[in-house]
Amino acid sequence: MKAQSENVIVAGVDGSPSSTAAAMWAADEAEYRGAALRLVQAYEVTVGFVGPGVMIPASMYDDVRHWAEIVLADVRKAVATAHPTLKITTQLRHDLPSAAMRQASPGACMTWVGSPGARQASDSATGPVPPPLAAPPHPPGAPTRPPLPPAPR
Repeated sequence: MKAQSENVIVAGVDGSPSSTAAAMWAADEAEYRGAALRLVQAYEVTVGFVGPGVMIPASMYDDVRHWAEIVLADVRKAVATAHPTLKITTQLRHDLPSAAMRQASPGACMTWVGSPGARQASDSATGPVPPPLAAPPHPPGAPTRPPLPPAPR
C-alpha cells in the first residue's frame, strides 16, 4: 500500500553534529519547498549481558528518555532560531532509529539523516543512505555530514 503524500520533510536527530547538520539542511530544504519539518528522535536502552537475576533499574529507562527529550528540544530550538517561520513538529519514539525513521517517513517528500563520515558511509551497500531508508516506499534520502572546521591559516 502506498503512503499518502505529505508536504513534510523528516530529519532524524540523535545529538551528533552530523544529525544536527542534517536537521539544518532539512530545514533549509523545507523552507525552500514550503514544507513542514518533522524532527524524529529515537531512543532505546541497549542492554548487554549483565548476569542472571540482575534487573535494569526503571530509572535507567527514564534517564535515557529524558536525555532524548533534551536532545530533541535542543535541535528544535536551534532550527527554530534559524528558521522562525518554519512549521516544526517533533516525534520522540522508543524504538530503534531505523524503525523510528521508517515509521515517520512514509508519505514525506524527503528524509534527511546524518552521516558521520566517508568511511562509515561507504561501508553500506546502499552508500550513505541507511539500508532501512533506501528501499521503497520511503522518499528520497539525503545524508549530511557536519560542517568542517575552518582551515588553519
